[in-house]
Amino acid sequence: MNRFIVKYYILVLCQLGFYQALSQDVFHTKAAQINIKVRHHGHVSSFWSDKLVVLLDYSDATFVANLQKENIHSDDKLLLDELNGLSDNGFELSGKFGMDHIETSSHTPIEFDYKGTLSYADNIITVSGLGRLEHIDGSYIACLLSFKFALDSSILPVEIKERHTVDDISVEVLQSVLKPKNY
Repeated sequence: MNRFIVKYYILVLCQLGFYQALSQDVFHTKAAQINIKVRHHGHVSSFWSDKLVVLLDYSDATFVANLQKENIHSDDKLLLDELNGLSDNGFELSGKFGMDHIETSSHTPIEFDYKGTLSYADNIITVSGLGRLEHIDGSYIACLLSFKFALDSSILPVEIKERHTVDDISVEVLQSVLKPKNY
């Protein structure tokens, strides 16, 4: 049994070293925050998660974010139940920020545009919005990255549109940017 554990441990260490050697500029987090506001029937419903999984490439300012439905919370139980009843398990958001790279050294706040796609089930939707990169001097964190965009209600599945008049949807993501190892 001990031999198995030692071999497994060595295999994991090798894979981590290989991943790090592939790119020192790609960082992964499982704790980015996403806040979604849905305006419908004269009021606003909130959806949120602090389990947004994000791959962020500092060298070219691209990202891929994944959110599983079971990690979404809401103050609107009816809409959350309908969302959970959809056949797809989650959402993927990917794109490119309007900058050459993610700056991790000291800088004034940077505002930028970005473009990307939101995918769920068999739907792929083009999204664009505004973002901000703000330097903070933390021990491990270099910056806070936020970006937001609006969605038209036409992206909603037919099952939800038939029962709810949704006016608009706004999405905001907040992600910490870690300092590179050689910082």
